[in-house]
Amino acid sequence: MSISRRHLLTATGTVIAATAINAGGLNGIARAVSQAANTALPTVFGVGQAGTTLTATVLPGTPNAKGYRTLVAGAGEAYTVRKDITGTAAVTDPTTMLAAFAHMSDLHIIDDQSPGRVEYLDGYAAPALPHKASYPTDSAYRPQEFLSTHLVDAMARSLKKVGFGPKSNLPLSFAVVTGDAVDNAQLNETRWYIDLLDGNKAITADSGVLGQEASVSSGIANGFPAQFTYWQPELSERAASILPMFATFGFQPYPGLLAAARKTYTSNGLGMPWFAVYGNHDNMVQGNLPVDTDPLGTDSINAITVGNSKIIDSLSPLDDVYDGAGLGFIADALLFLARNVDVPVAADPDRHLMTSKQFVNEHFTTTGLPAGHGFQANSSLAYYAVPDSQNSLVRYITLDSTNDDGGIEGISDNASGCIDDDQFLWLEQELIKNSTRYLNSNFQLVLQPAAQDKLFVIFAHHTLATMNNLAPNLPGFPGVPGSGDPVLLPLKHSGAELANMLWRFPNVVLVANGHTHRNEITPHARPNLSPQRTLLGAGGFWEVSAASHIDWPIQSRIIEMGVGGSTLSIFTNVVDVDAPLSSFGTLHPTPPQLASIARELAVNDPQEHYEDGTDTLVPVDMAKAGRRGADPKHRNAQLTLPMPFTIPAWLVRNAPQFFMNSTGVLFQTSGTGAFGIAETPATTTYPAAAATGSSAWLVAFQRFDGLLWQVTSSGASGPVGGQNNQMSPGSSPAVAALPTGGMVVAFQRSNNTLQASTTDGFKSLGVSMQAGTSPAIAALPSGRNFVTAAHGSDGMLWISTLAGRTASTALPMKSGTSPAIASQPSGAYTAAFQGSDGTLWVVTHTGSARSLSLPMQAGTNPSITATTTGGYLIAIHHTDGTLWTIGSTGASPASTGLPMAAGTSPSLSEALDGSWQIFFQHSNGNFWKRDSTGAVRDTGIKMFAGTSPGPSVPFFGLPPKA
Repeated sequence: MSISRRHLLTATGTVIAATAINAGGLNGIARAVSQAANTALPTVFGVGQAGTTLTATVLPGTPNAKGYRTLVAGAGEAYTVRKDITGTAAVTDPTTMLAAFAHMSDLHIIDDQSPGRVEYLDGYAAPALPHKASYPTDSAYRPQEFLSTHLVDAMARSLKKVGFGPKSNLPLSFAVVTGDAVDNAQLNETRWYIDLLDGNKAITADSGVLGQEASVSSGIANGFPAQFTYWQPELSERAASILPMFATFGFQPYPGLLAAARKTYTSNGLGMPWFAVYGNHDNMVQGNLPVDTDPLGTDSINAITVGNSKIIDSLSPLDDVYDGAGLGFIADALLFLARNVDVPVAADPDRHLMTSKQFVNEHFTTTGLPAGHGFQANSSLAYYAVPDSQNSLVRYITLDSTNDDGGIEGISDNASGCIDDDQFLWLEQELIKNSTRYLNSNFQLVLQPAAQDKLFVIFAHHTLATMNNLAPNLPGFPGVPGSGDPVLLPLKHSGAELANMLWRFPNVVLVANGHTHRNEITPHARPNLSPQRTLLGAGGFWEVSAASHIDWPIQSRIIEMGVGGSTLSIFTNVVDVDAPLSSFGTLHPTPPQLASIARELAVNDPQEHYEDGTDTLVPVDMAKAGRRGADPKHRNAQLTLPMPFTIPAWLVRNAPQFFMNSTGVLFQTSGTGAFGIAETPATTTYPAAAATGSSAWLVAFQRFDGLLWQVTSSGASGPVGGQNNQMSPGSSPAVAALPTGGMVVAFQRSNNTLQASTTDGFKSLGVSMQAGTSPAIAALPSGRNFVTAAHGSDGMLWISTLAGRTASTALPMKSGTSPAIASQPSGAYTAAFQGSDGTLWVVTHTGSARSLSLPMQAGTNPSITATTTGGYLIAIHHTDGTLWTIGSTGASPASTGLPMAAGTSPSLSEALDGSWQIFFQHSNGNFWKRDSTGAVRDTGIKMFAGTSPGPSVPFFGLPPKA
């Protein structure tokens, strides 16, 4: 296929305008503690590599006599190590993993029944005679379009199942969609896409009058002609046998498929925070025509889209072969439209075309994280920096590369992109903020040692090569044809100019995008003899482009980053949709089966599958190098770069320790001092505290009257979140400081459900808890997300994230006990708990779990802290009555020999230098401390009998620069 799908309306701008005129890591897999069953841990944690193409692939099968293919299973593909930028320099595999996230692109959610679509032009791009694929209208129709939502749902399900990076084992901290989330800039398409990624939403891929089919795929019975490239599955075998899609290309009838596609289903969702990038199909009709194009002042383009008339053909066809948008073509196009044929359809206001501000604001109607998905409310600007935190070594920046300033005159180029001047200058300032060295615009070396170095990942929709639409690039160009009012438009910058800027900043390591619907990886080394190379040395950045979710091969990526020695490695892992290999012909297909059918249709789309070869059709080898990124070096790869700076040591901010003294008063201890706070917690409960990077703290507890209460370092006290919440008797809350700011408090409400007080209000986490037990909480690095561990009412350990990942681990806990959990700044986390066998158990975010074979005193809970070396440390009350500790490896558990008060649990806290302290109630009833040097101190303060010091969660981050 010689013409890209992106230029659907190239040379047909007059057609569209005239249409408007006409119509408007641990040992082994976890086993249940109960010896009665050996059940593998469920995929609440994810399956990692097993869910990627590193393990298995899906390939086009051998075509039959008509070229139709089914899909076959293929072997996994190992990483291709690419040293295009590092050259012969030694490469060290990563020892420190920094990031793992999902990269989706070009979802192309399609309302296939919309009057705003122009399927009738698709036949002019047919590869057969007489048109010989000469018209650039080959994406006007795809046989799988009515299943677009099912494909995206299947990909969301796939990424959620993968869960963590195959190389890093880090949980996927977020997903990014690099543009073209929708196909035609419509409201209903936008709502479907948001609801699909949020999850747990009813999706009905239908418009107009629900249940009244108005798709060209529905066939002659609904007034739609049997055009050359239409697949109309409801036709009988006899009727279908004479139509090209069946007779020539080998498609088969599938009665009932359209009805199945219109059935309501519940979206799976990503189960992680996600961010949005603006693409040309998100802001233009079919990705080419500005939504506000209105040459007659009648809102004509939008009127067609929401209206009750759909053009399906013309009595005056265009020339057989397209030879450019000259005057002859324009005249033919006008005649084509003047004699158009339309059919009545149901109008639908939800199809209305969206401005950039409307598109941005729609992202605030969401249950996903974060609200707005990166955008700023009520803004028409669609570029932003993802809010980061002190503990992040990677800074993510999203660009808006769309350009619809060309209007109708620029329709040949509108699908391509650029960076406007305001955004270009803004990006430069963002890069300066986290660069200790860079070149200014005059190519002079600038050193700013006070800056905090961070790696930069840039997200955009267009590839650098397709950022070549600079029209209009003259201030004062009339942006609205016919308005008569000059509109000052900003200057534009090409992809080449952007690359030239990025080379000036050595901390820029990755540009991730889409647009071409291909898996492509492009190295951008600093050019030899360039000022950037001369002053900054060798290096550069990688450009990673993802395939689409509508065209074969329908894949996404997981991207991971890690450092080993002086080498930075970026790992790209391709992921297929979670769908059966073959489901064609299934009676009453389910959503996963519908996704399977759509993928099979995509690989057989005639516009993808055949190219013109003189006067005959020649089947294309869909697996050959270069076809949609079929070359393995563009798929699973290790991309190497010189690491531009040295990773600093982590900073730890400790919260004070809190406990209840013998009179039932809340006590605070810090350093060598201790003092009472005029608050009275409920007996048999404990307080919980956490610190922020600025050393502010919050302590939460169940008050004597059962209310969830808090005290802050500023001295303020009151109900958590300003709302009275009654807690389950005997339960205690948990507190964590979010890296992006703010505190979150998890607790068991009086109705025994797990709840959280967040910066966005109170949220239910979907877990029914065992009465009287307490949750544990740890922060995750993106989107104000966090992870909780809780003792479920079913007796099992449950893991839940705010972003929507909630499930039982099927690991049974000792009745009446509560778990502990700790996270690293990277997002890795480990939970510890007393298993039903009475021993200490641990489970990591990868689902690896085991008993550490340390017997715990009945009814007590472990305490866990992450260490600055990337591991963890656990303290427990052993059955021998003394305090014990054990580290990440599980080797050499040690007894401190210190006796604990019966039925109490210790609290453990990490310090900046890797040392630690344990707080506990001694058998003499006093509050004691024991540190990593072995030093022990009796504070002499009596604790309330049977109570424990609460967890005090430290803050991990990068040290601030002076």
